[in-house]
Amino acid sequence: MTTVAYKDGIIAADTALGTGKGGCIATVHVRKIGRAPCGGLVGCSGQADSVAAVVRRVEEGGFGAAGLAEVPPAADGFFVSRGGAITIIGEQGCYPVRGAVYACGSGEIAALAAMMAGASAEEAVRIAIQLDHATGGEVETLEIR
Repeated sequence: MTTVAYKDGIIAADTALGTGKGGCIATVHVRKIGRAPCGGLVGCSGQADSVAAVVRRVEEGGFGAAGLAEVPPAADGFFVSRGGAITIIGEQGCYPVRGAVYACGSGEIAALAAMMAGASAEEAVRIAIQLDHATGGEVETLEIR
């Protein structure tokens, strides 16, 4: 699957594609984070085609406040506004998150624990790569502007 993490204005994600076959990691670079025209950030986990559709749509400004709920099947993620408000987005709808850190994907527990222990979002994804069989590749980051 993946790990996407957010803390202190930075979103980070691994770039691996898990095959779903015993946690094998394919050598394909998958972009799982993006920036909306409004300056907000999105991170997504799930099936590669659904993740790509969510990231592309957010980058094109296609999700308005109500449109966040129009997420394709097999994708779960979150949107962070320029002000730092975090909203979970997924098949079940949109929900605000209380708190200043969030993570999604198969490595979310490792990433959340790392951030609560003081790690940055980028460091948290690197830790998840070591602990989660379905997280791997490089780590990409974006900062809220």
